Amino acid sequence: MKYRSGFVTNSSSSSYIVAYKKIESAKTEKESTFLNKLYSTLMKGLFDYRIETEEDLVERILTLYGCDKLEDALKNEYVKNYYETTVELIRDGYVVAEREIDYNDFDTQGLIESLIDDDNIILLREV
Repeated sequence: MKYRSGFVTNSSSSSYIVAYKKIESAKTEKESTFLNKLYSTLMKGLFDYRIETEEDLVERILTLYGCDKLEDALKNEYVKNYYETTVELIRDGYVVAEREIDYNDFDTQGLIESLIDDDNIILLREV
């Protein structure tokens, strides 16, 4: 029997990339309802990272693709499409977020899939 030691990657996972509507803090404070607080807390805690501003997006792209300048990264057609789509969503009041989930984590997969309503929460990609 073979044993693996050291760092072992888990290739049996999938990533969900979603966009969800941000609840404006002023509105949340005025209408401090349980559901608004629950939504905000759930969305902040559910995802590995969130992109809320165009600056967050630029930082994420530069980090992921190892570029010093956005212009260099945008030479890649996939990155350019991702950037344009994400900027449009941010300007429309969405937060773009990603979560990597183990294939055996049916509860989290089911939770994310049940939240998708194609209006307030949109599934952009499942990898």
